[in-house]
Amino acid sequence: VAIEEGIQRHNWACSGDRRSPHNGPIMCTQFEGEDQCRIELPRPFVFKTGRKDCDGDSYNTEKKENAPDEHFNGTMTVRFMEDNFGFSGKETVTIMGAHTVGRFHQRQTGHKYVWATDYQAFNNQYYRNIAGKPDWFFDDAECTRVGDAWGNKGHAVWIAKMNQVYRTGGPIQWIQKKVVCPNCADQSYERGGRNPQRLAQDRDCCLNNVPEGAQCRPDGMGLPGSRAFDRD
Repeated sequence: VAIEEGIQRHNWACSGDRRSPHNGPIMCTQFEGEDQCRIELPRPFVFKTGRKDCDGDSYNTEKKENAPDEHFNGTMTVRFMEDNFGFSGKETVTIMGAHTVGRFHQRQTGHKYVWATDYQAFNNQYYRNIAGKPDWFFDDAECTRVGDAWGNKGHAVWIAKMNQVYRTGGPIQWIQKKVVCPNCADQSYERGGRNPQRLAQDRDCCLNNVPEGAQCRPDGMGLPGSRAFDRD
């Protein structure tokens, strides 16, 4: 049911209805308005309730819970799913795609992150992020497509981040960033809550010596249309 609702919310966003008829959170999708955006299921889901390891009509099991470690890498995740559920690598990839929907809850996990910004829409964005696909960066209510200085989709880079939730400074997690301009169209440099020096840099990048046709002042030397990642 959640997957079907997520697909429907994704398809609404593809057509420009980013909040859905339910007036939910804004979902900014990478391919809004494009032919390949919509998802069409080849058949309905077969939905069943209950657990395989329950006896009779009971919803209880004596089987001990074996929870995975949130810091598993890919190899560890595949091994866990094989040992506990008999999943193949393909089946593991399939079920892990459910992370497209939902987000971390920092009070419970210490992690402050979303797997995909359109976290109530079901699509392949979770895996696009893992694969480091060039994508637009979204950070406003208008779903402004923020790219690099010459309008290319942002190149993905991964960095380790210390959340400093606990006295130890942890948890440590990987987060993805995009090599893009500030959101000059939405004047992101006027928003509060960020380092004043960083805001000043963004303001300068958006307002001073911006070449004709560029979204912001490019870093480094490069021809119009070149990508920031190639110049770095």
